[in-house]
Amino acid sequence: MSQVVASKYQGKTYSLRVEVEVSPEQLVMVGVSHIGVPLFQLELDGAGLRTKALKGEALPFDPRYILSDFQLAYWPFELVEKDLAQRGYILVRGLQATSRYIYDADHDLVASVEVLRAGARAGYMVIVHHDLPYELLIQTLDRTEGT
Repeated sequence: MSQVVASKYQGKTYSLRVEVEVSPEQLVMVGVSHIGVPLFQLELDGAGLRTKALKGEALPFDPRYILSDFQLAYWPFELVEKDLAQRGYILVRGLQATSRYIYDADHDLVASVEVLRAGARAGYMVIVHHDLPYELLIQTLDRTEGT
């Protein structure tokens, strides 16, 4: 899967391309600048999570947040619900199959995942963290299913 991820945090917008490969054994994400410079690589498998910065300078964010948001949006609902419940959060499915909402123990909205259905950005996924606050706008450019 190839995506363009734009984030808004503290009045600044950051954008990068993220290439994702998922197999039953592992997930690999590579962040690439828009001019093709590799920025980071994440690998998640049975041995755990490994991150590697591929660019000489520090990134303005921790790439593990992108992985966490990817899991929130794409992992099976029941797995995410179980993991969040162990940490005291409640995951609620929205009216659309792709919508998900996370609430804390006080029933305050912490995060939301929604796919825009109308307007110029129809088809984009929006992930909003209401507690931090920051927002991701994700455009999937290419998605290839394995055989």
